[in-house]
Amino acid sequence: MDLRRLRHFVVAAEESNFRRAAMRLDTNQSIISPHVRDIEEELGADLFHREPGHGARLTEVGLARGVGRGPSLHQCEERFFFFDDICRELGRGAVADVPCCMDRASRDNFEVTIKLV
Repeated sequence: MDLRRLRHFVVAAEESNFRRAAMRLDTNQSIISPHVRDIEEELGADLFHREPGHGARLTEVGLARGVGRGPSLHQCEERFFFFDDICRELGRGAVADVPCCMDRASRDNFEVTIKLV
């Protein structure tokens, strides 16, 4: 599940409306709907009760996956970019400063497991 799709789901859940979510994200509703549908297919469950003309409200599964559960979208993005930076450095053959990375991860409340192969 990529962050853009996750962002679209979270904003749609916050707005209870795909059109308003699209406006808030400065995109088209035709982008939001398929991204939410992709997440639903990946999870194997509907996340929204779609009510034409009345918006969309979260299902029980949507509530369990939705806003206010677990790390915020902003925290997920921070973690993604933090680890993306490390992977990029390692991909260039750089030796990552593991103690520094662990310190930063701990400070930001990331759970980190390092597997050396």
